[in-house]
Amino acid sequence: MCSFTFGRGLGMASAALVLLAGAGAGAAPIVAGGTLSPVPGGSLPSGAVQEWSKTSAFNFFGTGFINTPNGPIPTILPVNGSITQRVYRLTDNTLLFSYSIGNDSSSAADIDGYDAGDWDSYTTDVTQISAILPITVQSVSSAERSSSGGPITFEWSTGINAGNSGRTVYVRSNATAFSTSSRGLVADSRITVRGSNGSASLYGFAYPVEDSTPPIVSITTPSALGATCNPATITGTAFDPNGFDGYELEYQPTSGGAWTSIGSFNAAVSSTGNLATWNTTGVSQGWYFLRLTAFNTSGLSSVVTTVVFVDKQFDTVDVRAPQTGNILGGTVCFDGTVSDGVGSSSFANYTIAYAPLPAASPFLAVDSSAPTYTTPIVNDGLGAWNTGLLTDGQYRVRVRGTDVCGNVRTVTRDVTIDNTRPIATITSPGSCGRIAGGIIAITGTVNDANISGWALQYTGGGSDTWTTIASGTTNISGTLANWNTAGLRPCSYTLRLIASDRSAVNCGATTNQTEVTASIALGCAADFDQDGSADVSDIFEYLNAWFAGCP
Repeated sequence: MCSFTFGRGLGMASAALVLLAGAGAGAAPIVAGGTLSPVPGGSLPSGAVQEWSKTSAFNFFGTGFINTPNGPIPTILPVNGSITQRVYRLTDNTLLFSYSIGNDSSSAADIDGYDAGDWDSYTTDVTQISAILPITVQSVSSAERSSSGGPITFEWSTGINAGNSGRTVYVRSNATAFSTSSRGLVADSRITVRGSNGSASLYGFAYPVEDSTPPIVSITTPSALGATCNPATITGTAFDPNGFDGYELEYQPTSGGAWTSIGSFNAAVSSTGNLATWNTTGVSQGWYFLRLTAFNTSGLSSVVTTVVFVDKQFDTVDVRAPQTGNILGGTVCFDGTVSDGVGSSSFANYTIAYAPLPAASPFLAVDSSAPTYTTPIVNDGLGAWNTGLLTDGQYRVRVRGTDVCGNVRTVTRDVTIDNTRPIATITSPGSCGRIAGGIIAITGTVNDANISGWALQYTGGGSDTWTTIASGTTNISGTLANWNTAGLRPCSYTLRLIASDRSAVNCGATTNQTEVTASIALGCAADFDQDGSADVSDIFEYLNAWFAGCP
């Protein structure tokens, strides 16, 4: 007996079949677990529209007979033929599938049956119309369906021998959609033609499906245009409530090139969850397309693509101020750029710290109230350091940027902190003294570890501006200048000594500076009785003038 089977199995136990005879008209359903008797015959229902057609040839070996003087002897002989599948949409929008098989005249053996697999994975109810045309030697037919959506088996009493064609079976489904896709995870598109001693499997045929909508897909993280680290956890959704087949994640540089698979997965992710872990060790930093493709058991697919930045380094720490070798004091201003390639999405923070040299540790935040800065800066102030309470000396300052992936870039500068004003004194002449005139030796001291310069000046005698007597750029102790007062009228004068160092104080607005003054009377007094009465003080005034060189 030959058979035609729809389902996962390649046949049904013959004891379970109910033998039927004759052919009726019209269509009738087979209830789950029941049988149909008789198998209805007839033609294609009116109003049906063909939506699909596929023909595939096959060949295998079956059992045939060769005639000998002693009678027919069974032997293994080739079977060659073809099968055509057509899909029709009926007036109620449901689908009917037809299968027509033929055994070529070149064949030397019969076709015993053919099977279509895995219908039960895709439909909850199946009905069928069966018509075997032309009916020549068929005398017995049967049909059975074991459960809702389960296998359907057709059998008839004789095989299809060489030169026989037009054997057609109509299978009616309550599905309104069909698929022809097979990704290797299911066998829905397979038809197996069988002989008594061999078989041939054919692929790419249509099968009914309940699900006519594609899978639901989304990529939640990494966010669009956001940064991703290594390893990158990709989250989102990939599922289909009516039958899920799998999904694949791929990446491609936005500059172009081939798509590279991150991985293929069978399990659905029905709510936002972990889709895959992307190892970006071998991927260069830059922009990439990230693509998620999901497939359902109906052969439908959905695709979602996003653009992400693979972050492999912190990009820019540019410290324009201060520079190595700077001498600084007061408030020190840091200026420059600290940013990462994707802007705020990959930027985490930056810090500014200092440590004494030569140990260069421990590093302390320049601003303990704000040890980290969480906003990228481009060509602007980075922070400020109040050095007023520090001991003068050498320090290392460090600016360090960190991105969300933990990548770090560091720039250091070795600077000198000098908050000590220069030493500046005028030891001679003393304040409030009288000097007759001529060349006057002015002595004193200028001293600083980072001296920049000094100037000795005077004002008075009718002038309200400062006139420089002498200046220098190095430390000095002793004679600052020999002041030639010739031509200056007798009067009161003020001497001023100003000393500055090279420390850029308060962001370079000023330097450490010391200023001292001494006031003198230049020239001889003409009247020693200035208060109107002669007393001992007038005598001392006279003696001062005498020793100052006045006659």
